[in-house]
Amino acid sequence: MPTEVPAEDYDIVVFENKFPSLQQDSPEVTEKDSKFFKHGKAQGICEVVLFASDHDGIMSRKPLSRYIK
Repeated sequence: MPTEVPAEDYDIVVFENKFPSLQQDSPEVTEKDSKFFKHGKAQGICEVVLFASDHDGIMSRKPLSRYIK
C-alpha cells in the first residue's frame, strides 16, 4: 500500500492531509448570519504530523524533548 511516510523508522514526518477539513480555495459563504450564528469563510492547510515510528507507546509518557524541535 503506498504511503507518504518515506521510511519505516523516522523521527518526525509531515505531509498534506488527503481529506482536509479546510481548503485553500474555499467557496464564498452565502448563508446569512442569524441571532445565534455568524457565518464566515474559513480556509487553510491541513497537515498530518507523525512524531515517531513507534506506535506502541503513549504520547504523554514520552519525554517532552521528543516533540520540541
